[in-house]
Amino acid sequence: MARPIDADVLKEALLGAIKDAPLYIQATVEQYIDEAPILTPPNEPLTLEELREMDGEPAYLKVFDPRIESGWHIIKTVTEDKIIFRGWHTVYVPISGMGVDYNLYRRPPEGGEATNGT
Repeated sequence: MARPIDADVLKEALLGAIKDAPLYIQATVEQYIDEAPILTPPNEPLTLEELREMDGEPAYLKVFDPRIESGWHIIKTVTEDKIIFRGWHTVYVPISGMGVDYNLYRRPPEGGEATNGT
């Protein structure tokens, strides 16, 4: 089973463990870690195209206004002008607000913070 790791922590631990090894071995270990495949895709904001393919899937809504709570929502549909979420009531966000008022992610952004590029 694959599991995500922190490559920087691994590199530090391994290089510390082989600190007395020849420099070419240390460089080889560092290179292998740097070139290892990434199993977890980057957590960039989802695009409209990606959201249109996520019918029934969860997305993390990060709202830039600190007075409004961010959180998980299930994508119901993406129309021409809004993203509609499943729920007891009709909840949606306007597409025009993407990147300005909010972003949607596959998982919560690092540190719980996301910026709108400003």
